[in-house]
Amino acid sequence: MTVTVNFDFYVNGALTDVTSAVLSDATGAYGIKRDDTDAVVVADGTAMTHVTTGQYEYEFDEPAAGLTYTYDVEYVYDGDTYRSSYTYTDATRVISIADMKTHLRVDDTDSDEYIGDLIDAVTAQCELLSGEKFLTATCTDYLDSWPRTIEPRWAPLSSVDSITYVDCDGDTQTLADTEYRVDTHSKVGRVTEAYDCDWPDIRAVTNAIAVTYVAGYGTSGSDVPGNYQTAIRLWVADLFGRRGEVTQTWPVALPPCVTGLLALTGVPRC
Repeated sequence: MTVTVNFDFYVNGALTDVTSAVLSDATGAYGIKRDDTDAVVVADGTAMTHVTTGQYEYEFDEPAAGLTYTYDVEYVYDGDTYRSSYTYTDATRVISIADMKTHLRVDDTDSDEYIGDLIDAVTAQCELLSGEKFLTATCTDYLDSWPRTIEPRWAPLSSVDSITYVDCDGDTQTLADTEYRVDTHSKVGRVTEAYDCDWPDIRAVTNAIAVTYVAGYGTSGSDVPGNYQTAIRLWVADLFGRRGEVTQTWPVALPPCVTGLLALTGVPRC
């Protein structure tokens, strides 16, 4: 997996090229560093790539997913040298590895991959138990027939991208968005026929209808309700503390409070 950091330079609101843009902190110690360990991942003085007018970027391989980085851009404009500091957070996880390590009081990098795997597994289970997607995702539900009201499997519903169906001739058609209404205000999203409209006739086959939609709270872990973030931290910490432990029963019981934390916001359907 790769990470791309960016630098945009404006003059009077317009993107403007600089003479040079390099990754360099004030002490000359790093270009980009990990916030959890202060390890240098990109060397000081590394030049950024000019993408288009006033926009620069640099791409590097990420040591582990879900990390937060600090980078400084030293740039020259109109003969003068300036520096700006930035923080980049990999938003592929609700809880980053760095955040989870702080919670666990783990300082080394030996367990990074394992902690990341635990976060992924626990997040998936929390989503299943709550009936919600935490980070914004595009989902598709398949139906064999038209219900009176379509309730997408995952909440919170943000929008519907498309509804397709197999018509009586066996051809796949896309339903015009004027033919249905989307309710994103209810806890469980709903899609219903528009006023004075009826669902079209379909062929009697499995998965004749496909509803593609967007669900989730946002693209960053900070967008996710705090009770979900806390539930993930507590559950991961419990599993991390049990590593190597042999148990006679499976699944292992949820740690105290996690079930309640998930129920605070979720819409359980399992």
